[in-house]
Amino acid sequence: MIDIDWNLFLRAFLVFSTLASITFAVVGYWAWRSLKRINLPEHLSFVEALHLTPLPIVILLDLLDLVFDIFAAPITWVLLGKIGLNPLRAITAAEAVIPGTQFIPTMTLAWVGVRVLGSARIASASQRPPTRNLTPTPHTAPNS
Repeated sequence: MIDIDWNLFLRAFLVFSTLASITFAVVGYWAWRSLKRINLPEHLSFVEALHLTPLPIVILLDLLDLVFDIFAAPITWVLLGKIGLNPLRAITAAEAVIPGTQFIPTMTLAWVGVRVLGSARIASASQRPPTRNLTPTPHTAPNS
């Protein structure tokens, strides 16, 4: 039989919980201050919205996923809707319900990936003229 030192276990749990709470409070405050700068135009893609989202918001989303596990999906859905980051809602909700991803900072890694790999592509896409409608239209004979 395994002999568990409950006093040591409870102390370690208390230390971990305290550090997690302090980290969550600091990042939450940092995210709250950066919320004032968010002013996203409507109808952005996930990549474009993530590129314009401040880092503290992305870290807060990962911390919510870590702390609340599957219950983070509705919390992040409502939170992102309130702050106007609707393009990020589906991805964060899907990531929250996938088992085993709670310990991986998925949104932070995506944010870094978009910043490093996707910034040039986003800049060139925003300068490109809009695409034309390529749907064929039936030709009609002119009236003579």
